[in-house]
Amino acid sequence: PSMDVTKHLILLTDAIPTVGADPEKKTLEAVSIAKNAGISISVIGIGLDSDGKRLAEQIALLGDGRIFLVKNLEELDMIFLEDYYAVS
Repeated sequence: PSMDVTKHLILLTDAIPTVGADPEKKTLEAVSIAKNAGISISVIGIGLDSDGKRLAEQIALLGDGRIFLVKNLEELDMIFLEDYYAVS
């Protein structure tokens, strides 16, 4: 039976890819694969430097999601709820 299901990933990250020959490219390829499979991706960035912020923005844009920049970890529960209700 067909079900109306929202597929959404929340990525909690410092947005510093560290594995492989071209980790940023591989990360964006994985985001594209997920999006093509109907999975949107939001990013919660913790302690991002300028490169991390740029990559997080690309992930959220390509993943048709949102980006949240966290400075206080006590905000996490509210951010998860905000993103949940935005995609529900």
